[in-house]
Amino acid sequence: MSENAPPDAARVEPPVTVENVRRVHLSEDWLATGVGLLIVALGLLGLIPEGLVP
Repeated sequence: MSENAPPDAARVEPPVTVENVRRVHLSEDWLATGVGLLIVALGLLGLIPEGLVP
């Protein structure tokens, strides 16, 4: 909000674009990939007990 706007002025959100949606989904995919690789690495290092991994 600008300094000159009245205190009860509504904040205008930018429209949702396809580019923004793709960016969010790409980040979620990379996050899931990173978590999966971390679990595999911990398993290969022997830091996960046998009963926790099927």
